[in-house]
Amino acid sequence: MITDYRKGIIYALSCSVLWGILPIYWQALRPIESSVIIFYRIFLVGLVCFIMSWKMYGMKEIKKHLKPKGARMKFFLAGLLITANWSIYIWAVNADFVIQTCVGYYIEPLMVSVFGIIFFKEKLTKYKLTALVLALAGVVVLLVHFMEVPIIALTLALTFATYAALKKSYNLPSVLSLFYETMYIMFPALAVVIYLEVTGQGALSQGTPLQYGLLMFCGPLTALALAFFAEAANKVPLVTLGLIEYISPSISLILGIFLFREPFDMIQFIAFVIVWIGLVFFTIGEKKESGMAPVNAAGVTAPKAAESIFDVFGNGFDRFKFPGNIYRVTAGHGGEALLIVGSEKTALLDCGMAYCGRDMVGNLQEALREQGREKLDFVFLSHSHYDHIGALPYVRETFPEAIVYGSKRCQEILARSGARKLMKELGTVARELYMPESKEEIPVDDLKVDAVLKNADMISLGEETIVAFETKGHTDCSMSFALEPLRLLFTSESTGLLEKIDYVHTPILKDFDDALLSMRKCMDYGPDYICLPHFGMLPADFNEKYWQMFERECYDKLEFIKSMKEQGCGEEEMLDAYVDKYWTPGKEAEQPKEAYIINSRNILKAALRKIESD
Repeated sequence: MITDYRKGIIYALSCSVLWGILPIYWQALRPIESSVIIFYRIFLVGLVCFIMSWKMYGMKEIKKHLKPKGARMKFFLAGLLITANWSIYIWAVNADFVIQTCVGYYIEPLMVSVFGIIFFKEKLTKYKLTALVLALAGVVVLLVHFMEVPIIALTLALTFATYAALKKSYNLPSVLSLFYETMYIMFPALAVVIYLEVTGQGALSQGTPLQYGLLMFCGPLTALALAFFAEAANKVPLVTLGLIEYISPSISLILGIFLFREPFDMIQFIAFVIVWIGLVFFTIGEKKESGMAPVNAAGVTAPKAAESIFDVFGNGFDRFKFPGNIYRVTAGHGGEALLIVGSEKTALLDCGMAYCGRDMVGNLQEALREQGREKLDFVFLSHSHYDHIGALPYVRETFPEAIVYGSKRCQEILARSGARKLMKELGTVARELYMPESKEEIPVDDLKVDAVLKNADMISLGEETIVAFETKGHTDCSMSFALEPLRLLFTSESTGLLEKIDYVHTPILKDFDDALLSMRKCMDYGPDYICLPHFGMLPADFNEKYWQMFERECYDKLEFIKSMKEQGCGEEEMLDAYVDKYWTPGKEAEQPKEAYIINSRNILKAALRKIESD
């Protein structure tokens, strides 16, 4: 299955190629005045995007995204920026300044990449840094060669880079966002078009019927290119997007030289070659970052987690596309591990299971190296279960200086020999299920918490902060963690696991009241992003629905168990009925059935306590 990231790369490439060849289209419209083309373009883009939005989403969905505070102003500003960019570009192309526009669009990706670093805290790998430095060198050569401040080029670069950063901040479906950006200016543009045509100054009086027909395509062509760009901006970092955009001005440069016969000398050629050498480095980095599965410490491709019951949204939604500098270093099935790279410190959120611990550590080391880091500073444990902390001994072996954080209760549980014995047994079952060829003993001696976290405790990663939340319910030791300033909440299993688009599993092993209190604590925090255990990221517009589903399922589950109790069923009968109702073969990709039955028994006990107390 193609991930959202790879789709983003495809969209970015498509957008760049289309923009690169558009000068042919604009020059084919001459002698129609550039100002006339611009007003037609504004209205036709708005019209095309409105029709598509209406057909795809309906008026209710169109109105929905206009309600949040500040949304309309963002759309209006984005519309002004892209209109200014279009206007300057079309005028420059039709005034035979194609190569000048290329300079602007060589500068613009640099600005996009820098904006990504400044405003979205994106990091550069060594390959992308090399690419960016070479691209900058090529631009400097061009600027020095022209021996003047290229106002056209700088304005093109600044308007579009600002537009890209603003567009990324609201992350909406491309067609909708394009309509919002043009809706405030499309009718004034239509009024100008009507006036120009009525007074004999419009396209009908300036061009041929064929050119007027071609002009009608400026809306769909623009909408298509910007739709590709919007999808790319939503799916890839701005650093990546900025570097890919060098394809567009390079194509236009070739057209300017060979098709439009604009002046081009050896100095400009050298600058062109420098930029493309940078793109070679960028391509190498992209292949390393988004290619095959991570390679473990032994040089063997690490197993990827199964695409299983948790792939619920479809349509290419990538639940492992995280905002900020968060990297999935998971290995094998059944447990997740996420690396958070702060400006100064690094942290691992949970470790996954023991049977694939060495592979996970290999992935972790590779991810750290890619970010120019060697040290792991902290480990945060969401709770004491084997599928979340099983690989901790391997982490300690490789990173002995890392401080392991967890709740006081987690620390107490891991100090018990009986708890470690159970984790060894469950870890062995998981190894036999997922990696039967391995005979390595499941280590448990280094399962311990170094430092205790309480509710609202904060641990600094530099410019970023981890905030701890006690969220009991799944266990008494469960904790959730928020990453500031992103307002990204990593929830615990106390507030559920999303298994279907309309179903949240509620693994409440200890107390239903605690779980509902934990839900309200998470809701009160008001996260912008939610990452669920065993699942990954929720779509931003699904957050509120998720809490509603979790609360409803808690009470539905209680009613189901209450009805069995009222029928006189014993605990074993209840357990059989519960497993028959909720267990599916797909769950085995995430959890051995033996562990599921143990958890189900505890859920029944917690539900019965709640029913009896009520």
